[in-house]
Amino acid sequence: MTDAKDAIDEARIRIKKAAASMLVRKEKLEEELVRAKAADSPLVPELEEQVDVAEADYQGALTELRELADLAKDFEQEQLRGVVRNASSSDPFSPSAVDRALENVRNHIGELEARVSLDRELQGVAQEPRVQERVDKDAALREQLAALKAKKRSDSAAPEGEPETPPPPKKRTL
Repeated sequence: MTDAKDAIDEARIRIKKAAASMLVRKEKLEEELVRAKAADSPLVPELEEQVDVAEADYQGALTELRELADLAKDFEQEQLRGVVRNASSSDPFSPSAVDRALENVRNHIGELEARVSLDRELQGVAQEPRVQERVDKDAALREQLAALKAKKRSDSAAPEGEPETPPPPKKRTL
């Protein structure tokens, strides 16, 4: 926000300099007009026109300065209003930007899942053979694990005279 204030201040400085040079120009033309009137010069109407133009330019610059001052006041008031709005609009139930983004991601994921399931239903395609092989292999490994657990339980129920030795770990590959 300070960039806008700096821009307003810079514009005000430039317009003040321009207005000062316009005022100097107008004063010089008025002096020439006074001398021309005193000398009954034929340039009097032309100089009067130039003085009028210089006066209009100067008044335009002053108007711009007033508008910039009003703009600076409005800017400061709007900054203060923004601070008040931010302080008073802390509705705990309004979603933040992060919450909205997360909800959008969830919706997108849901749409993608729906598309995939719809494509599978429409095509009637079963799982790929490699995927099915993995599923079968996992099921076989689970059965082996269940058998080993059952064997271990039956071994632990054996007489206490025999020492328990755990079976060596098996290497698994997927």
